[in-house]
Amino acid sequence: MGALTKLNHVCKRRGCLTLPCGPSPRTDERMLEAIGLPVHPSFDDCYALAMLSDLGQLPTLDYIPTQRNDSFASREAAEEHCLRMAEGFAADNRLPWDQEKMSQRIQQWLDASLVPDAQEPGRLTYATPRLSHWAFVSWNKR
Repeated sequence: MGALTKLNHVCKRRGCLTLPCGPSPRTDERMLEAIGLPVHPSFDDCYALAMLSDLGQLPTLDYIPTQRNDSFASREAAEEHCLRMAEGFAADNRLPWDQEKMSQRIQQWLDASLVPDAQEPGRLTYATPRLSHWAFVSWNKR
């Protein structure tokens, strides 16, 4: 609440911010769920609206859809990327971590998900891009 209060205070006529919907956009929910790490929804957009309303503002909310498709130089690079992502997510959320078991699950997920990158020959990418949404919260200062 402190950061949003400060932002509202320094705004002269209008304020805005963007927030990711769901977990960090640096994580791939599809992979995390496939390997058994529970991903819980984030309600940061709703909290921002409630906090701004509590500050006497009338915020509006729009959503910005985005696509991302990571590209990897090799299968090993994709495995390392996914392993770091999953391990970091597990640590941030205080989830149990079994390196060997998670590595096997990630390899299975990559077997089903990786394809040659049509845009960059010699590289690998995911068969379907990762979709995510950003919340765009704005308000006119009252």
